[in-house]
Amino acid sequence: MALSIGAYWEKGNAMDRLKRKKPAFYNDFIEKRLPRKKMATTEEIIPFISHFCMIDTSILSGSIIPMDGAENISL
Repeated sequence: MALSIGAYWEKGNAMDRLKRKKPAFYNDFIEKRLPRKKMATTEEIIPFISHFCMIDTSILSGSIIPMDGAENISL
């Protein structure tokens, strides 16, 4: 099983650096590529990741689950 994690914001990560160095590009990315118009944070994604690390989720073996705020549909 794999979780396909899209863009997310955390202090010091690539999206944080992009937001600080190229705010117009960052805002354009959010506006054009993220249907919910909001960047995910680690507080939002960690519980989801933790859930799928449990032994009881073995039924999902062989699955790829996108966690990208529907970014994949904007491509």
